[in-house]
Amino acid sequence: MKPEKLLNEIFNCSEIGKAINDETHPCNAIVNLQKKNRHCPEPWTGDIVNCEVLFVSSNPSINKNEYYPSKEGRRKIEIDEFFTCRFNADYGFTQQYNWGFRARLNNGNDLMAKYSRGVSYWSRIWAYALFILHKKNKNDVIPGSSYALTEIVHCKSEKEKGVKQAMTCCSGKYLTKIMEITKV
Repeated sequence: MKPEKLLNEIFNCSEIGKAINDETHPCNAIVNLQKKNRHCPEPWTGDIVNCEVLFVSSNPSINKNEYYPSKEGRRKIEIDEFFTCRFNADYGFTQQYNWGFRARLNNGNDLMAKYSRGVSYWSRIWAYALFILHKKNKNDVIPGSSYALTEIVHCKSEKEKGVKQAMTCCSGKYLTKIMEITKV
């Protein structure tokens, strides 16, 4: 499967519509945590095809104020760019500082982008990648290029709420497909 097709399949996950009103659906809990300003599932972050290391975690955390693609109002190309080039400074989706990144906030004004506090998970992953790749200088490890990130459950939540219930459904649907497109 082509990466762009899989990215869009995850981003537009067909289970969400089923899970919203079905309390027996394994994704019901995690999907219904987001009532307003729903974030679509996060497929991955970085160049998942060419990365040297792929980190797989439980699920992405949510910042309801993050500048994040939605089905309505964002171009398809921007969705692909967001997830593949998220750490690339040229796109402005994140802001690098010292050993980490801040997420761009959705303030409605592209001319004056504001950013969140540092995302500690992203900082830790960068340090882990440095160790795994046996590099001495952080500039030798390019976030989003040297390594990429994906999850077992692609829907966002705070403190992994709903992950346990959704894990089998989501990983069964997408994890093998993700592993097939990466060279790791």
